Amino acid sequence: MAKESQPSQTTGQVVRVEAQPTRISLEVYRGLGVREVWVWKKGRLGAYLLRGERYVRAARSRLLPGLDLARVPLYRKAVLGCCPFVFAIGGFGYWAPFYVHDRYGMDPGSASVDFGLVTVAGGLVGTLLSAWVADAAVRREVRRAEAAHRAPLDDVQLDAAVARANLHVCAISAGIGAPLSAAALFAPTPTVFYAVLLPCEVALFLQFGPTNVAFLRSAPPALRASAMAFAIFAMHLLGDLWSTPLMGLLADRWSMQAAMCAVPLMFGVAALAWRGSGSASVGLT
Repeated sequence: MAKESQPSQTTGQVVRVEAQPTRISLEVYRGLGVREVWVWKKGRLGAYLLRGERYVRAARSRLLPGLDLARVPLYRKAVLGCCPFVFAIGGFGYWAPFYVHDRYGMDPGSASVDFGLVTVAGGLVGTLLSAWVADAAVRREVRRAEAAHRAPLDDVQLDAAVARANLHVCAISAGIGAPLSAAALFAPTPTVFYAVLLPCEVALFLQFGPTNVAFLRSAPPALRASAMAFAIFAMHLLGDLWSTPLMGLLADRWSMQAAMCAVPLMFGVAALAWRGSGSASVGLT
């Protein structure tokens, strides 16, 4: 049985969740003056617009143009990978000094300062390195795409190649960060912890520039501001908004080390989400 929201009196829209809108249901909405109906079908969200006396399937939503972003495969991959990554970064950044104090008995203030210094050093190196790595990945992907098409890429194909290359860098970043963060958590001494943490931070900072490029180049040009805004909203809503309290609950329930194991796990999830973007496109589906 279909689930639906009440028609909006201000925007004149309604969202239906069903396999296919029926003529009767659409007639009801037409009688209510609903200008646009959103339909979820086979994992895709589409829009029907009221034109004259009937609804017609539209290429894009008129009331919410940003709805089209959910139909771009590469953009979905970029956002879905960023959510677990930001979850891990937020939890790791907050709880790591407490973890060092709990596991090694270091003074909390000293642990925070040391963690901050390592993060600054790793962030500086990783951010600078990411520019070189991402540019090299883009050149490689563009050459590969041009060879596959046997012609220079048009603007849409170039956007797709740039987005894919940058997501590949993101996958490498999270893929390296996952085992290194796990190794740091099981380090026998604080010296070994920070020694492993430094290359881990370098690897993790490789993705910050490329994710922003992927967000923008995977979205239609007219929606790139919306794409950036939605990505930021999604990564915080589904990421670091919950990681700190959830990891605190895990630490209370089991141990701080058990709670921190969520960090490499989420980095691994992010790597899997970003992986396999080689066949994804920037076209609407």
